[in-house]
Amino acid sequence: YANNTIRNEGDFTLTSGTIENTTPAGGATYCIDNYAGSSCTINGGKVINENTLAIRLFCGNNISLTVNGGEISSIWAQNPTTNKAEEVKGTVVVNGGSVTTVYYENYTTVKVAPAASAAVVPYGAGSDNTEMTTEDGYSVYRFCHN
Repeated sequence: YANNTIRNEGDFTLTSGTIENTTPAGGATYCIDNYAGSSCTINGGKVINENTLAIRLFCGNNISLTVNGGEISSIWAQNPTTNKAEEVKGTVVVNGGSVTTVYYENYTTVKVAPAASAAVVPYGAGSDNTEMTTEDGYSVYRFCHN
């Protein structure tokens, strides 16, 4: 079922190079699959998956992704807890680089800085109680809400 290039269960940082998953669509086929308590930082390089999603955060536990540079085709902040506010949230912060799409679910946090060219769209059943932050100097390039 799963064919991931990297299964991250700790602290992972990409500074250069290309991580690509060319497995045909279907099942769990991510370039970087982040699990419980992990953190992932992208400072440069490329993370590309043309068939499914490039980076997944399995947000049932404390988990974060920070993008400071590089190129990412897609990010999915998956929250498997189905609308339970008391559950630990996942966080995606895009400070720079290029992220084509960020899919997010309920009770996740997404921050996008103006230096990043990111489109943000809802995933699955909706985006109730999702914290979409536009702090001083921050803006969202596209935000669609069910």
